[in-house]
Amino acid sequence: MLVAKKAEYNKKEAGKGDKFEQSWKSAPTRVYEPKFEALLNKVLNGEGMNAAQNAKGAKYTLIVHTTFLEPGFNVGVMKKPAYCDYELSLVETANPGTILSSAIMKNIPGSQMGGFDFDASSRIGECYGKAGKMVGKKHVKRIKINRTINQNYQLKALQLQGFFSITKYE
Repeated sequence: MLVAKKAEYNKKEAGKGDKFEQSWKSAPTRVYEPKFEALLNKVLNGEGMNAAQNAKGAKYTLIVHTTFLEPGFNVGVMKKPAYCDYELSLVETANPGTILSSAIMKNIPGSQMGGFDFDASSRIGECYGKAGKMVGKKHVKRIKINRTINQNYQLKALQLQGFFSITKYE
């Protein structure tokens, strides 16, 4: 796809295809990854957590692998949002072969309100942002559920202590 688009753009205007190729190749680090991280952190920061690339001392690493990418289009009078599919793996940073959790996200749409997403990297970046936000919300939800379960068990344990005398177990 990239070779064909580059040739098509260079045929219309000299150098335009080269600029497109450079923009396309730099988009993951320039747009997609920062967008994912920013919206993931927007959700996580509410729980006092933070995610960052190559964070020193991080116990866990989230690996995000894009398995499908449809860039969509916006030609002013007609548009189609971008769509991405992802495979996510949560691993121990010290032992990346140990997968603690994995998930598949399909058909995550991306477009901007107002229709000013003429550049493909803008639309695709919105896919990554939405995915980051969804991952953050799911993680926070699980933390809250675990916190509630732990509080309930602690409460029951406290209630039981009033009825039983606990002795040393061997």
